[in-house]
Amino acid sequence: KTAPCYSWLFDIVRGSVYCDHEDELVALWHKIEADPRMKIVRTKNRFNPPLFNGYRDIMMNVAVKVENVSHLCELQIHLTAIKDSEPMHKSHAVYEFFRDFFKGNAEAVEQRLDMFCALPVDDVNDAEELVDVVLDSATSYGQLYSLCDLLKSIQESAGVVKVRKAILTVQERRFGAESKEVGAALFDLGNAYMGLGDHAKQRDVLERTLAIAEREHGKDSTNVAGLLNNLGTAYGNLGDYARTRDVLERTL
Repeated sequence: KTAPCYSWLFDIVRGSVYCDHEDELVALWHKIEADPRMKIVRTKNRFNPPLFNGYRDIMMNVAVKVENVSHLCELQIHLTAIKDSEPMHKSHAVYEFFRDFFKGNAEAVEQRLDMFCALPVDDVNDAEELVDVVLDSATSYGQLYSLCDLLKSIQESAGVVKVRKAILTVQERRFGAESKEVGAALFDLGNAYMGLGDHAKQRDVLERTLAIAEREHGKDSTNVAGLLNNLGTAYGNLGDYARTRDVLERTL
């Protein structure tokens, strides 16, 4: 491209319009098209087809003339009912996850896409059912860890806990209840309970993790310090400030 890089920024100025019915949306489009002060530069009809997460709108770039200068702006036209349902479906969270998840070189993107295409999404109705199906059929830890990342990104904290507990059970069976592998699985489970807001279970899990970490890394290691910080947070959330102080003093 020969134009300066800033000329490719289309959404520095952005606006949204909400329409209650499809007829209003079409009428608005025709008014914009007929307005001599604006020129439609680009249009994305995300009603047909919708985005991969089911979200629908019309996204357009318009050149708005102010005196003798045209400013390129972005305008999104929404149906109110669809926009209002966005928090319930968490579609933006899903979009953000996939946008970040599929960054990288072509080979990495292809591997991730293959993994997601392999998930049995056609046979389930919600995230809870997806977790159950994947736990029954997972052939590698990679699938379970990727599922955890997906569930975290769409704030399905209960699902994350369920998968982390399953990983812990497998690690206990393979390596023994006091192994370093179990310690790592316990640490992840503690963080999952924190995401769920269950600070009592977070505390219980991290107390068990602490004993393993101290044995494996030493009481004065940075690994133990990070664990103590999380444990202190759990105590604080439970109102046990004396133990919070004692634990955090150890991290100094």
